[in-house]
Amino acid sequence: MGKMSRKVVALLLVVWMAVPWSDLSAMAASTEEKTYKGEGYEIIYKVDGHWDGGNVTVEVKNTGTVDIENWAVRSSAPVEVKNLYNAEYISNEFDGTIFKNKGHNAVIRPSGIVMFGFSFSGNGVVPEEMDLCQKRIDMGEDVEAGLVVENSWGSGFTGHVNLTNKTEEDVEFFEVDVLTNFKICAKAK
Repeated sequence: MGKMSRKVVALLLVVWMAVPWSDLSAMAASTEEKTYKGEGYEIIYKVDGHWDGGNVTVEVKNTGTVDIENWAVRSSAPVEVKNLYNAEYISNEFDGTIFKNKGHNAVIRPSGIVMFGFSFSGNGVVPEEMDLCQKRIDMGEDVEAGLVVENSWGSGFTGHVNLTNKTEEDVEFFEVDVLTNFKICAKAK
């Protein structure tokens, strides 16, 4: 090995020893986790690793006794979301972030868990607050319901129910209670 090669190797060794490699690997491997509890649910927010960004995994668990339908999660920490999976990004207009279900995971059964995640750029912040923010409302007079009889015979009929939303607001997930003076034998999917 020539003199120049030895000098290059020596310089590389000095640089190698001067850089705090152990700190970089610890920083990349660090995990921050926080659990948020509400009535009938628990949210676990986990930041996996830090660099000029990172990855977040969020678990929403139903700790109640009834289904959580059409869930939406509000986080008090605004982040620049990238590569989101298993949820939809709604907004960060209020210095926070809202995520909602993707449709296929809209219902969380009791003891069930839905998981979603994303990457972020910049400094990741574990939110001070995180909660479910969907709401259940009685549409009352704002929805018109009508029964359409398609076929009828002596003691029965087939038909369907039409629901008309008379407001400007979208209805994304709904449940209909039906009071009848007849027995419903079968329902279409």
